[in-house]
Amino acid sequence: MTTTANASRYAPRGVQKDKPIPVRFYSAERTRFMEEAAKDGRSAAAFTRLMALKGFEQWEAEKKQATQGTVN
Repeated sequence: MTTTANASRYAPRGVQKDKPIPVRFYSAERTRFMEEAAKDGRSAAAFTRLMALKGFEQWEAEKKQATQGTVN
């Protein structure tokens, strides 16, 4: 059984571990995440966090581009 102490050591330093954000995927999406996480040598949680951060960066860039398009 994994203890809280063991589970918490895998999160990067500074990452808030006491307030997780649950995410739900369709079966095919989950399978894809699990496969890609394994290929990348990451846990499912670490891979999901990485994809969320990359997606957030893309979303911010698209939002900025849309805002600049309306200003000009």
